[in-house]
Parts: sequence; C-alpha cells; structure tokens
Amino acid sequence: MGIKLVFKTIIIFWLIAFFNGPAYGDFFVSPRVSTLGLGADLGYEINPNFKTRLNFNYFTYSHSTTFEDVRYDADLTLTTFGALLDYHPLGGGFRLSAGAYYNNNNVDLDGRVSPSITFEIGDNIYKGEEIGKLKGDFDFNDFAPYVGLGWGADYGTDRNWHFAFDLGVMYQGSPNVSLRAENPQNIAELDRDISREISDIESDIDRYRWYPVLALGITYRF
Repeated sequence: MGIKLVFKTIIIFWLIAFFNGPAYGDFFVSPRVSTLGLGADLGYEINPNFKTRLNFNYFTYSHSTTFEDVRYDADLTLTTFGALLDYHPLGGGFRLSAGAYYNNNNVDLDGRVSPSITFEIGDNIYKGEEIGKLKGDFDFNDFAPYVGLGWGADYGTDRNWHFAFDLGVMYQGSPNVSLRAENPQNIAELDRDISREISDIESDIDRYRWYPVLALGITYRF
C-alpha cells in the first residue's frame, strides 16, 4: 500500500469516527513539543494493537545575520499536519509509527547589499549597486512520508495520563531554492549566475531532505 493511500485511509477513518462515533476504544490528546515545533496529537484506539493519530505543529523564528558584507533577515516557518498509524506489538505503550505529513516548512531570506562592496555570484564579480536587493526562499515537498518509533498511552492500565515520546524521520525531498536580485543593472548575465548559485545552494542543503523528528509530550486519555 502506497504511503499516500495510507494517508488518505487514515483521514477517511477519522471522518467516519467523528460522524458516526467511536466503535471500539478511547480518544486521547497529546500536547507536545518537537523538532517540528509546538503541536498536539489527537488520537483514537482502533484496537489494543493499533491506534491512529492526527498531528499538527507550528513554529516561527526570525534571525538577522551578516555574511560576506550582506545582511540577511531570515524568517523560518514550520507548519506540518500529519496522519499517523501506530502499531503496538505488545499491546502496551511501545509503538512503531508510519504515515505522512502535509509539509509547509520554509525559509524566507531578505538580503541588503551595501552598494560599495564587491562579491562573487556564480562565476563573476559584482558590485552591490549592480544587484540592488537579494531576496530568496527555500522549501521542500508538500507531501512528506514519516516512519518512527516511540511510546504512547498504555491501554493495559486504567490511568488517564501517560508520557508520550516519538523518534523518527520525515522525508521531505530535496530543497527547492529561489533566489533573485531586485532592481539589478546587469539582468541577463546576473540571471545566469544566480541560476548557478541556486544549484550550488541546493547541493549544499540537500542533506536536509531527511528531517529528524524528536517529540516529547503528555497524553490524556478520555
């Protein structure tokens, strides 16, 4: 079964569960903090060995830095929505998880170049006044499969509160980089060099196609 089909199947299951009511187990919710940001799980027990979760995460961060006489304002936005299926092989808290995320993680870059400096783009040297302002962004695939392991609610006990933990990896594909100069004076040649620069940047950050996911939370079972 393809991972996209798994994702769609989980979503359909949740729609049926919400409109027709639970057929077997309990719902649970898990506020959590993770490398995907701040978020929460909303889960449901299908049977003692299988559970399913909907997951949402969000986080923003802005940072300014100067690199080679160019001041960059970087805005990071992490936004993910996931549908996960958990397998508890022993019927306890330990789980193996698979599913996928809608991935809207991205970074916006805004570079201010001093007109008096010179620097290299592609194979040529440019003055700051020839480029004007550098703007760019990079993001990844919208659809990102996920596999992992962790610990969730143990339905062998009557406790409502449980510790939650996940360790896994999300495959978000190779980065898509955009970089452009606003108000350039050397448009044709500069465009070619920026295309080469984009290829170099994509190669440098290609390792981020595998995104590590570490999450800690507290689960409450209804």
